[in-house]
Amino acid sequence: MNDERCAHDAWLRGLHHSWLQQGLDADRLFAQAGLDLENSPRESPVTLSDKLSRLWELAVEETGDPLIGLRCAPVQPLGSLGLVGHLILACATVRQALACLCEHVSLVLPTATARLDATPDRVRLQLHLTAGERPVPPQRYDYVAALVLRVIQWLIGHPVPPRLIHHPAPMGPHAARYAELFNAPVRFAQPVSAMDFAAEDLEVALPTANPMVAEWCARLTADIEQSRRGQLRVRVKKVLVELLPKGDPRREDVADALHMSERTLQRRLAEEGTHFQELVDATRRELAQQFLSAGRLSPKEMSFELGFSDPSNFYRACKRWFGQSPKMLRQLT
Repeated sequence: MNDERCAHDAWLRGLHHSWLQQGLDADRLFAQAGLDLENSPRESPVTLSDKLSRLWELAVEETGDPLIGLRCAPVQPLGSLGLVGHLILACATVRQALACLCEHVSLVLPTATARLDATPDRVRLQLHLTAGERPVPPQRYDYVAALVLRVIQWLIGHPVPPRLIHHPAPMGPHAARYAELFNAPVRFAQPVSAMDFAAEDLEVALPTANPMVAEWCARLTADIEQSRRGQLRVRVKKVLVELLPKGDPRREDVADALHMSERTLQRRLAEEGTHFQELVDATRRELAQQFLSAGRLSPKEMSFELGFSDPSNFYRACKRWFGQSPKMLRQLT
């Protein structure tokens, strides 16, 4: 099995193994969701996301436990990160390890993007999971958050409680249990999924730090990522991030930037199971989450940064994406 396949398989096999340890019939649930351990990591992120969402829905139906995502993080969490786990292990500090995870998260979770934002006293780890036709159930965010906290604990031998958890799900009857299991206050109905840490808590040195191993792992991950740069949707979204502040992006401008015809762009996106306007909307949504989390721009400024000609269009988009107006979302952040 090649390095790229190992990187993709590890997280899914880790989840499967965790469920077996929880007494779940993981083979049956995976099959019902249409997930194949051998082939699913090769599917498009949107298709894979829908199957993962269905998988977690089935797990909740099976167990009657809406908090299952918080309870089943693997005991050996780095094994779920594949090659990226070795790279994290060789980092100098917890903060560097989290930055590394954010940089290479798509190798571990093809349906995820992550970023690390810092102020002098706070570090925020922000996560976004790709949605397909199905909405992303809260258990998917719970599992990743619990996995990250388990990784930190495993690296330094003791837990590092977050200062604050930002959760995209609405507050439900289990809010108190969330705070108990995270050992941190939780804000619900947030525009982003994120964890805030005290900056000083993440400057702890890792006893496993090894610059030579880190360099070797970095070369391997770079080679894998180079081989995956043919994924057109990723390249399109990078171009869109640059074009959006200039106004509503046109397909022909993106095609020109990628040195291909408009027709070829349309055909190749269709082959990847998506289309241009879907990527424009997804990119705007992800950027809106980042802007709302940072809290530095007004709703009007955000609307123009996202390429909306009229702020009212941004207002309607926020209601569609997050169920609330930009003003309300900024107050919640």
